Amino acid sequence: MSEIINNINQSTSFTNSSVVTPSASKQIQELALVALLSIVIIVTVIGNTLVILAVLTTRRLRTVTNCFVLSLSVADWLVAVFVMPLAVAYHLMGSWVFGWLLCDIWVSLDILLCTASILSLCAISVDRYLAVTQPLTYSRRRRSKRLAFGMILVVWCSSVLITCPPMFGWTAFKQGKTEISTRDKCGLYAGWGTTAMLIRVK
Repeated sequence: MSEIINNINQSTSFTNSSVVTPSASKQIQELALVALLSIVIIVTVIGNTLVILAVLTTRRLRTVTNCFVLSLSVADWLVAVFVMPLAVAYHLMGSWVFGWLLCDIWVSLDILLCTASILSLCAISVDRYLAVTQPLTYSRRRRSKRLAFGMILVVWCSSVLITCPPMFGWTAFKQGKTEISTRDKCGLYAGWGTTAMLIRVK
């Protein structure tokens, strides 16, 4: 009789351990992911801060190309400070609990800063292309930093224009009689054609 009871206890403990293990492993994975994302945020903030300080404090680094690099670093720094922490919190909680206003601000900043970062990379590529293909003429023209600041202004103004639809309330998407809405989600919905909808928290 005692052997039967022991066997039952062993089988019960094995079943409990098999049930607990997946949830425990999932928690470990979540903690590892949060730790990894936190490290990425810290490295991004520190790295871009050093780049910004180096360009601003060192006179020899204030070249036209480094002006584009500075614009890129500012965009990435702002992403790491204002966008990525909320993204980590959103992932951990599984739902958006910060309200629709912060949702609008968060998604708009995400679009604005990521677009500015991409366009800054494009400006750097154009600058390097002209420097390689037209070394003599471009070396004389690029001494003027007004051209660089003008291109940077175009980069950020274009980013703001791309961000305008979500910022000014492009939050409804209807196709026929179908209306899409969620209560605890925050993000962009890719819909018909090139239409995008900012999902608000109702």
